[in-house]
Amino acid sequence: MKRAPYSISRRLSLQLAAMTLAGLGLLSAGMYWSFGRLIEEKQRALETSMVQTIETWVKGAAAKGGEQEVVLKLQMYAPRRPGSRLELTRADGSVLHRDADEPPFRVSDHAHRARFDIATPHVAGGMVRAELLIDLAEDVQLRRGVLLTLVMATLVGGALVYALTLWRVRAGMAPLRDVVRQTRAISPRRLDRRLRLPETVEELT
Repeated sequence: MKRAPYSISRRLSLQLAAMTLAGLGLLSAGMYWSFGRLIEEKQRALETSMVQTIETWVKGAAAKGGEQEVVLKLQMYAPRRPGSRLELTRADGSVLHRDADEPPFRVSDHAHRARFDIATPHVAGGMVRAELLIDLAEDVQLRRGVLLTLVMATLVGGALVYALTLWRVRAGMAPLRDVVRQTRAISPRRLDRRLRLPETVEELT
């Protein structure tokens, strides 16, 4: 069975589009990786800042008035740390403070957990254990948005390259199509015909 002829312009366009997609894909992957590292550095900096702030509050309040002052201090400054939830336990495991399970302390499933101990000589047991949940839902949504944008940009870029290349290749192959038409017009009865080109084409000379 005779195979149907293929289109040179379409094949060249597909090959160039595939190479473009590969290049843009690698570039997008590198950009997404770099963006992810920046987000992780921001999250680490946020965690460090919040842990240091909580340690300062707890140590200062414990030195001033013991457990009661610690609880009052945390309740007073709680609005300054939205998107997080804090729990403090004494050395014996009993709960000293726990944020309410309601806004603004309720966190999503995308929460980072940080555990750390705070030395408090003025509190029974000499220390408290802290568990801090930091909501990272906004960062997760941001990363998804960036990933979607990069994927769409890569696909659109490949499609544009294919369309523009196909248009330019077909325009550039106009002399070849003209030669094909003239060749088909030559027959044993029309041997006087000669191939003519409006301008000299290197590939056809």
